[in-house]
Amino acid sequence: MENPMILPNFEMLGTDGVMHSAQELHGREGTVIMFLSATCPFVLALEERILALAEQYMPRGVAFIAICSNSDSSIGKGNSYQDICEHSCKKRYNFPYLYDFEQKGMEMFGATCTPDFLLFDKYDRLQYRGRFDDYWTDASMVTERYLRDAIENMLANRKQQNSYIPSFGCAIKKSNHEICIDDATALVLSKYIRLFNDGQENVLVNCLYGNVIEANEDLKTFLRAFKTPTSLFEISKSLNLPDNASEIVQQLYDIRFLVLPDQDEMQALRNTIEKRRGRIQSGSLVSILRINMSTDCNLRCKYCYMEKPSVQRGKNEHASTMPLKIALDAVDAFIGNAIDNGKRRLSIRYIGGEPLLNKEVLMQTMQYAEGLCKKNNIYVTHLICTNGLLIDAEWITFLKKFTDAQ
Repeated sequence: MENPMILPNFEMLGTDGVMHSAQELHGREGTVIMFLSATCPFVLALEERILALAEQYMPRGVAFIAICSNSDSSIGKGNSYQDICEHSCKKRYNFPYLYDFEQKGMEMFGATCTPDFLLFDKYDRLQYRGRFDDYWTDASMVTERYLRDAIENMLANRKQQNSYIPSFGCAIKKSNHEICIDDATALVLSKYIRLFNDGQENVLVNCLYGNVIEANEDLKTFLRAFKTPTSLFEISKSLNLPDNASEIVQQLYDIRFLVLPDQDEMQALRNTIEKRRGRIQSGSLVSILRINMSTDCNLRCKYCYMEKPSVQRGKNEHASTMPLKIALDAVDAFIGNAIDNGKRRLSIRYIGGEPLLNKEVLMQTMQYAEGLCKKNNIYVTHLICTNGLLIDAEWITFLKKFTDAQ
């Protein structure tokens, strides 16, 4: 695999109510990222096999991380955060299950369907992507165990024989369709769709966006009906369509396999890029604040940490603990940005050095941030990065009262 993907950094809320990051969860020997769902029949059929595989390889240093990117506000119901919490508890998931509220995870990893499995090695390099095995409906009929074999090859430092076996399953439901397609909407096949053979089977690729789907005969027949502008209503007169045909059309439009007639696809991509650039500039992507409690500044400018005599004064100044005012100013700016951008879920991490060395300021900052978030109807998680040596009875009492108040 040339120039393999590197495990992206992410922060997502887990079913345990805590914000988790890739850096925190990745395994010492490798990491399996799984895009799952509580309703997808392909996922439900594999659940017992997934749990068994995790139980087999987690003791060997391979981390398993599940992500749900489905939007419960769209056509895919039953995948809300509460649904995922209840489902993972009922099925006794033995690994972290994260909820992709803003659907950024699916963009980071390029996921379009459930289930989808990605295996990264201990250096966070992608080793395998694709299916779990070759017979999803019946475990007794499986002859190829793609993910398990990829893990074994990785642990043995062997070259992967099959680094990509295209996933198939239920399309991940997006929360905000640019246009809601109905049965009368005229659509046409994108001019950027190409058919490729990856050595195993045929796949369809949108060469402009990079989206990939399995090219089975039913799908190819369905898409051929859109060679000229037509609607689902018109197609239904000549093809025997499944009950969820409307959902399929919406999903094909969302991943740009079907487009509106006369749409300038390249310009539409430029518009998307500009929209995302605007989100970066506006601060709407910011959802995590790290407060360095063991320095007097919340910035880590390079010159303050270089080993040169001319900057030793800067290093010494930054050795003191953070004053309360600077911590509260950071919280004000962070939550103010969230309010301006309509964000409702935030995470604050208190780091160091050892943040408990600045106990009083840390306690007051946590209480202040919690109160400000409650006032503005924002859900915030607090994470203290500590080795635990300074936790005493006073801390335990504080944390108990703090969590009870939440």
